[in-house]
Amino acid sequence: MKKLLLCMLLFSAASALFAEALRIDIAGLPENVIPKEMTGNSTCEALLRNGKINRKMIFPVGDDWQEFTFAIESPTACNISFALRSTDKRWVAVDDIVADKIVVSNGNLEEFIKANRLKFWSGSKITLEKTMVKSGKTAIRVNYDNRISSGNIAIPANTKVVFKGFCRKLDSAAVSSTVATGKKNSEAGNVPAGANITFNPGYAPDAANPMLVSVGRLDFRPTFENCGVYINMLPEERTKKQLKAEFYFRKKGAKEFRRALDPAEIPVEKAWRGSLLLLEENTAYEFKAVITAEGNYKNEVTGEFRTMNSNVPFETIVLPAGPMTAKLVSGTRDKYIRYTSNGKKVTAAGKDVQAVFAVEKLQYIIFDNIEIDAANSQHGFLINNSSDIIIRNCDIYNFGRKAAKQVFSSGLYYSGGWHTDKGLLLYDDCAFRMNDSKNILIERNYAHDPAFPAQTWLFAHPSGAGCLKAVNCSNSVIRYNDFIGRDSARFIDLIISPPNTSFRGGIYRDADYYGNMFALSNDDGAELEGGEMNARCYGNRIELTLSGISTGPIVLGPSYLFGNLYANPGDEEGSYSQAYKNGGGAPGKVASRGQLFMMHNSVGDSWNATYGMGNFSIPHKDYIPKLKGYLRNNILRGNSKIFHRTWCELPNDSDGDLMVRVGKDSEAAKMDDENFRDNKLEPNGFGIFSAIEYVSAATGNYGIKPGAPGYRKALTVANLEHYPQAGAYMGYKGEWFPKRPLDLFIDTTELHWLRGDSRVQTVTVTAGKTMKENFKIRCNDEFFTVKPAEGKFEPGKKITFTVTLNENVMQLPRRYSGAFLVRVESGLSLPVTVFADRSTDVEKILANRDKFLKAKKLPATKGKFAFEFDVPAGGTYFMIVRGTTPPAIKTGRTLIKFNGLDGKVRTTPVGTNNLRLIKDDKFHRLEAFVLSKGTHKVEFGNVNGVDISEAYLTQVPWEIMRNRNKVYKKGK
Repeated sequence: MKKLLLCMLLFSAASALFAEALRIDIAGLPENVIPKEMTGNSTCEALLRNGKINRKMIFPVGDDWQEFTFAIESPTACNISFALRSTDKRWVAVDDIVADKIVVSNGNLEEFIKANRLKFWSGSKITLEKTMVKSGKTAIRVNYDNRISSGNIAIPANTKVVFKGFCRKLDSAAVSSTVATGKKNSEAGNVPAGANITFNPGYAPDAANPMLVSVGRLDFRPTFENCGVYINMLPEERTKKQLKAEFYFRKKGAKEFRRALDPAEIPVEKAWRGSLLLLEENTAYEFKAVITAEGNYKNEVTGEFRTMNSNVPFETIVLPAGPMTAKLVSGTRDKYIRYTSNGKKVTAAGKDVQAVFAVEKLQYIIFDNIEIDAANSQHGFLINNSSDIIIRNCDIYNFGRKAAKQVFSSGLYYSGGWHTDKGLLLYDDCAFRMNDSKNILIERNYAHDPAFPAQTWLFAHPSGAGCLKAVNCSNSVIRYNDFIGRDSARFIDLIISPPNTSFRGGIYRDADYYGNMFALSNDDGAELEGGEMNARCYGNRIELTLSGISTGPIVLGPSYLFGNLYANPGDEEGSYSQAYKNGGGAPGKVASRGQLFMMHNSVGDSWNATYGMGNFSIPHKDYIPKLKGYLRNNILRGNSKIFHRTWCELPNDSDGDLMVRVGKDSEAAKMDDENFRDNKLEPNGFGIFSAIEYVSAATGNYGIKPGAPGYRKALTVANLEHYPQAGAYMGYKGEWFPKRPLDLFIDTTELHWLRGDSRVQTVTVTAGKTMKENFKIRCNDEFFTVKPAEGKFEPGKKITFTVTLNENVMQLPRRYSGAFLVRVESGLSLPVTVFADRSTDVEKILANRDKFLKAKKLPATKGKFAFEFDVPAGGTYFMIVRGTTPPAIKTGRTLIKFNGLDGKVRTTPVGTNNLRLIKDDKFHRLEAFVLSKGTHKVEFGNVNGVDISEAYLTQVPWEIMRNRNKVYKKGK
């Protein structure tokens, strides 16, 4: 057989016809010869390869050895070869391939030329199976990427030859001794029988790299405040109907069990998993799962676990101020090594150092109270193949390689933007970079001021620095950090988690993100994207970002979002999209099979995206989970519809949400209402048509006003019973976000200055009964000043801070956005955001002829428009046009030519007298025109009814974009 390629073991299916299937391609047959007498339920079709017709056969496989057969009869003699492969990437075993009238050489797969090299068979990689064999000592194990080919097989003329063989699925036990785990991920090791191993055929590195999810009947993965629970179904449970599992927990020794959220059922893995939330640190717990099914089936699974302890023993090494030259060494579980500079500045050891602190294959280390000036090093911390690392109360800035140039091109979706002088795209620079590591705690840190600014989506996919980036990390916690950019140097994302469709993307399992401030990025606030297997994100505050928290496709799940506050959106140009961002990955793939739990999240008054709830990617039909989304008691705001259409194409459960439809599109509203009715969504939801009544949006309190829809009406959610109403607020006086164990109360968390307003404003902070700690004010920008700049909190005492704008710094016409921290010695802080509107009328900006070159309009001919530019200096320019569009046209397209040369289609204005930056028609990024000094004629054709009245060239298009009034107004 020429290419034997079989299905990979995946407890789920990607074949459009069979759950698991063997594919056999036959080459060398005459075109009119079709295999016959195939095993039942098999299929055969033509396959064009290298200009010749091959035959592709598909045979389903089962849990035990089963025979596959097919017959070939040709009117002329021919030489054929077989290529056996799978319809997806799961492993299938094949053995004992024979024919009735000819000999298939080495059909029993027992003859070897040398070790692991079979006689007559070849392939890029032959994998032998020695556990599951039909006869003898060996079979072959193949999948889509590991195929095996036969040598030539002679078929006599006018002779029917019947081929037979045996194939079967390989379960987790079958591959346990040889399961591939990847050179950097050896957690599987020797996998015991019954372990839950899963595969991801939709992402090549995962496809050959199966993941050990859990071992045995019950498995716990605790962190400090939460615990992931994993239960594998018993063989007799897998076929039962109405099968259900309920989770319960209690502190060890307590009388009553508490109900937890129901776990996600993972049919393709024959397992359940879920999280126990908001536990106490370093505490023993008892667990119980009650499993029921039809026929009065009932089973209980019990166990005990202890949450992790962040208060560990250590010995201290004091680092001197200046270059970091000390050699890092591992501690032990009983004595961590704590490195500190006692707040003094530590810098990179040289110009070409990749990170100030490089942690490679180390364990049991604490970094505490260090000021880190990365001085253009790529990272502040680089953590590779390490575990049990704590980074606490550090101040990190100036990280990122030196940016040399920006590359502008509408066709460069990922590769446009900032590059080094060597042409490298700046997309991987971070305060914290984590790879192939586990048990990492990053808490109470302040990451700010990257060495170069991230670009916006105007030019290409944003490139730039982030605060934290993780790949293939597990059991790690990111809490109580301030990740804050600045308008002149924003981050791309505050947390970056590639690859989106890999189940090892980000902190892929048992990850906690809570109590963080995520502010000032040009893309997402935080990406949880990747595996998200028991990922928990709660109590965070997200402001001044393009999107909120991105769950991406949720490859494995479940993912939990609860108690988060999303407010004051917008990248540096004022653009924004969804607060709740889901999806990613092409429809029909397997990378969207995980479940989302989303409860008690609040959205501020200015976050009015198209949908209240963003889209889901539709997974392959065999991977659709029992429940994709579970929503309770959220605030959802949308200016078109509440739910994206894909929400209604998947099994979802939403109720008790406070929904605000801001837009006035009656047709969209009608469709929305039909979706609610037809899909039985939100039977107890609130306020579909009414505007939400916040307590005080102008001062940053987005709690629900007493008596308003949703107030004190929350549906009970197991494990989150303490939330009284829709949204994230508890409703007590002085409540603020992000949620932190800091005994302070504040009268406002936002300060706003409108145009022409320069008054001094105040913020009053009251210390609680336990608060006695020194503080310092940390401002992220220079356009405002806060006094007093430092001091000490005393129990029950108030301190009033005055905030003054520095008008001499605010020279550009734009909205200024910033933040300051009231930061205490232990590293915890109370954030306040600051907004000052100094935008001006767009016409005044366009009147600046040094920045905006207005074209001379030439006479129109046959509905086409022409303009002439006098360009004073060669360079990269962007074009702005003004025009009107017929009412029926929502997007315009035109062919643009410069100086009579061939042009290409770009987008044109939308709306009446609307200014529009010309964009590429495919990627919808700004179109960059490289022009020489001199006169240039531009022609617009095929304008589809658009009337173009004015045209401008500029090298600073952001000055127009930053003056949009999209998000400036605040509610009362």
